[in-house]
Amino acid sequence: MSLYLNTQHIVWDEFGGLEKPKEEWRDQFAYWEDYVEKFFQSNGMAFDPSDCNVEPWLMSDDRAPFAGMVENLLPRLAERTGLDDTDAILFAHWLPDLHLGTSVTNFAMHQLGLRNCFGFAISDRGLSAPFFAFDSLYKYLLNGRRRGLLIVADQKHVMYKSDLVHRLNPKNAACVVHVDTENETGLRYAGYRRHVLAQGESAGAAVATILDGLGLDAARTCLVGPADLLDAAALGADRIVTQDRLVCSAPFAALSQAQDMTRNYLLLCRDGQAVSALGFEGESA
Repeated sequence: MSLYLNTQHIVWDEFGGLEKPKEEWRDQFAYWEDYVEKFFQSNGMAFDPSDCNVEPWLMSDDRAPFAGMVENLLPRLAERTGLDDTDAILFAHWLPDLHLGTSVTNFAMHQLGLRNCFGFAISDRGLSAPFFAFDSLYKYLLNGRRRGLLIVADQKHVMYKSDLVHRLNPKNAACVVHVDTENETGLRYAGYRRHVLAQGESAGAAVATILDGLGLDAARTCLVGPADLLDAAALGADRIVTQDRLVCSAPFAALSQAQDMTRNYLLLCRDGQAVSALGFEGESA
């Protein structure tokens, strides 16, 4: 079985104030500050009251919970392709939702009226979360199922101060990706790879190894990823630079720009000492 992705079936956007803060929420500050303290303690971390970021997290005027972003995107995607017979929805994110405990997959199923659909969420894998989720979606569809959705989202506000989030300077962003095993048009999925760099190994060498392992001709492959990783690859291949501030949505948002379906595409991200990738083979490759 092969899995196909038409880049016209990728819908993404940045979002502003999808949820206005309410003045009565100020009465919840003590509750959420206590939550942050317990969260630090449960992870074996020392807590200082200055670590709290509850007020801007709760009261900012540009709040964008995951369900709100998905509610906005799904109708746009439905205008391009049918979604009412979706067999599986996988959701991937790195940064946490504003609405703790919300099942985004269940929300999407309800919005689409799906009654016999599998849903699962993947987090805590950094920037590679959507790549792992895409491959998991593929494996689920292997057994005679037809169509799936990948949903990816991150948002900018965290209830505690984080150097990592400060460096990311993230945007509220989400994307929805439709994939199909029956309609053999668009890009054919070639596979997922996660390559941990050996001592002294360059990121460029890792990309070359990934291309070889996926059977993708470097000369016919457009690399899609962050500028520093594409520069390190130094393969002379076509490239599409991702927007780092879109976080996990960045690779698919960039891929949506691709119009030449005869090219191969390799989506890339780097987490520490690992380079992760999704490969896609062009229609005539």
